[in-house]
Amino acid sequence: MSRCPHYVLHGQAEGDPNKSEVVYYHRCGLRIKEGQKEDCSHYPFALRFDHTSCDVYQQMFKSSMGRSSTIPVRDTAASADLAQENVGELKAL
Repeated sequence: MSRCPHYVLHGQAEGDPNKSEVVYYHRCGLRIKEGQKEDCSHYPFALRFDHTSCDVYQQMFKSSMGRSSTIPVRDTAASADLAQENVGELKAL
């Protein structure tokens, strides 16, 4: 089974502080960066999950570079920088 690279199993203490009960949530790391506390809508993941089909991923890493319209990187700052550049003007690594 594959899973989204941005998936986070988030444990949080709830209830009586003396009992220290931990409740686990299936969060999206991209939503956490935006300050949202919603669960990942794709969990449990399909056998062949493609994270590029996720609406949250598409919105976070959108660009104006053409056909694919998303840049497959984990760093949102790098994605924003790349979205401003023309592909033909990017330097080779």
